[in-house]
Amino acid sequence: MEDYRTWVIDAPSEEEAAEKVARIWMDNFKLPPFVQAPLAWIAGEFVREHLEASKEFRRRNGAALTRLQELELSILHLENQIRAEGRVSQIPSLGDVTKKRALAGSKALVKVRISGEK
Repeated sequence: MEDYRTWVIDAPSEEEAAEKVARIWMDNFKLPPFVQAPLAWIAGEFVREHLEASKEFRRRNGAALTRLQELELSILHLENQIRAEGRVSQIPSLGDVTKKRALAGSKALVKVRISGEK
């Protein structure tokens, strides 16, 4: 856990947030350029799921979260990220080594925030 970081993606739109997430994954997993189309789709789904989980969690728990609730929300986000990175590893055109890198996942929790939203 000591090596773990949090990347906060702050973007004006879901589309731009997805582009930033895709760039992070491209760099992190050393993905080849020819996977950009499926990667963009996976990143877009990840961002939508991330934002929907945040919205639903805050609807149930209120806008001002306790530290424990913040941790619970981070766990939900991490589970979502693990699923998304698993989908990256399943892109058919990836080689075995690259698939393993993606399946191992990031060493950072990606948090998405759309500018102007809380």
